[in-house]
Amino acid sequence: MAAGYSRRYGDADKRQARLADGRTLLAT
Repeated sequence: MAAGYSRRYGDADKRQARLADGRTLLAT
């Protein structure tokens, strides 16, 4: 899910996604 989430939002929205799931982004 982490990979899919990152790709979907991209690097720009990575900050917002981080708030929703910091662990997920860290995994990627």
